[in-house]
Amino acid sequence: MANLLKRFYVNDERKFWINSSAFFLILFLCVSGLSLGRHEALLSSAYDLGIFNQAMWLITNGQEPFSTFIQHHILADHASFVLYIIALPYALWQTPEALLVLQAAIVSSAIFPLALLCRDAGLLNSQIALVMLAYCLFPPVINISLFDFHPDILVLPLLFLMLLGHARNNIWVFLISALCICASKEVFGLSILAYGLACVIAHRDFKYGLLAIAMGASWFMFATRWVIPYFSG
Repeated sequence: MANLLKRFYVNDERKFWINSSAFFLILFLCVSGLSLGRHEALLSSAYDLGIFNQAMWLITNGQEPFSTFIQHHILADHASFVLYIIALPYALWQTPEALLVLQAAIVSSAIFPLALLCRDAGLLNSQIALVMLAYCLFPPVINISLFDFHPDILVLPLLFLMLLGHARNNIWVFLISALCICASKEVFGLSILAYGLACVIAHRDFKYGLLAIAMGASWFMFATRWVIPYFSG
């Protein structure tokens, strides 16, 4: 009986990862294909894709990312420090198309923490598949994936990862995810702060709630009172 249960669990685990990987691959191929097609049709915007492509090229080539589009340092835009992390894979293929493919991969990667959240909540593989399908078909997910490139797209997988860290009481996953969310755009500090308030008020979770409030408020003040004024003059 124990061997039968073990075999069932292994098969169920394998099916879970096969389903998640399949949804990731399908969403990635669809989004990257659509965004690259849009770019080839000359429908991309130089003011969005051009700004970040220029900044990424300058970062990967060891130069100061001063944007000629907005006439100041790229950090003065939204204090998006995650651009320096995105520059690592971008260095392998320094073209606008690389940013579009990378954005598609980031959006699609949210499938995995989302699926893990569903499994931890006790959902069956068939139910998890429906949740992943709903994510893939959610109009805002498709829209933000196709609208040129923006570093705050990282929030999608990071948000689910933060929730997963909270649900599993993994404070390091929670803190690192929350910090990266803040570093994607200055206003996301307020989102983390709001999440902390919800934890404290609605769930009486003071440990994670106060951590989120402190991190969100500190980052928002740091980004808006020092980073953006310093780099914009």
